[in-house]
Amino acid sequence: MLAQTSEHERAGEFGWWALRGLLCAAPSAGWAVLAGFNRPADWAAMTLGTLGWIAGFGGLAVATQARVPGFMRSLKMSAWIKPAAIPLGLLGLPLVSGLKLAGVSWLALGLVPDLWAGIGSIGLVERLVGLAPELSLASHHAFGWTLLATLIQGAFVAAMVVAGAFVLVGGQRLWQAGRAAGLFPARLTG
Repeated sequence: MLAQTSEHERAGEFGWWALRGLLCAAPSAGWAVLAGFNRPADWAAMTLGTLGWIAGFGGLAVATQARVPGFMRSLKMSAWIKPAAIPLGLLGLPLVSGLKLAGVSWLALGLVPDLWAGIGSIGLVERLVGLAPELSLASHHAFGWTLLATLIQGAFVAAMVVAGAFVLVGGQRLWQAGRAAGLFPARLTG
């Protein structure tokens, strides 16, 4: 009975990783449409690449969860935080509409990582294909090249999520060290 419960829990956990993966991929899909990747072959390639990353990343996370539970908790948090940056920027935009950071709106700060991942992956594939600078990968509407760009972008997004988890783990360790040294209160509320 324990094996069935464990298998059921793993399946449920994978479902949550699938949701996190879709939310992490959504901004990239929006950028792709704006960049001209809007034909059925492009959508099929992006869907296949995204599902491949979700299956691989989610499967690996579920499989290694018991071995590194502390890091997995941070990885889950990072996977929720990454896609939340854009809606939080949208919600906060009216509140901080007058605030600018070197001429960049706060909303743009939430969008920038996905934009960089997209530009980087498309640039790598265009270089691999040998496209002239005036041509774009989107104008080729080739399933294979779009799939490759999606897989590369998935690697960039996965790296962002993992980097976010390391930042969370580091912050947690700093907080614990500060508490142990008496620099921070044991609890934030009374």
